[in-house]
Amino acid sequence: MLNKQSVSSLSKQYNEHIITLLIDSDTVVHIGDKPIFGDDVTINENVRSLVGTILLPGVILGWVNYVDISKFACITPDNRYIEATNFLHTSQNKIVVSTPIKIHDVDANMSHSKNILRFSALT
Repeated sequence: MLNKQSVSSLSKQYNEHIITLLIDSDTVVHIGDKPIFGDDVTINENVRSLVGTILLPGVILGWVNYVDISKFACITPDNRYIEATNFLHTSQNKIVVSTPIKIHDVDANMSHSKNILRFSALT
């Protein structure tokens, strides 16, 4: 994560196209402070506090249980599909940021909508 001074200087480099990170409709996802037993995916509840923040590679967004990054997808505003592997990867059951992203919104109802968050990527 970057400090507030770095955020303003890097923000100008961001593509303002908002990308939606979503998950396969059959995958169970919730928000928690640690992996939730029985859920396929747990998104770290601290991600909610990161709205407006630039995340650097290595930041942990959550945890997976017996699923991999292939369950995730990214959709652009014009409904183009982008592989989630362009932005995230899994390592030791953690969902990890692979490339700098700026979080714009976190879906509070992700267990029903399957939309996890909206972000923009460094171009």
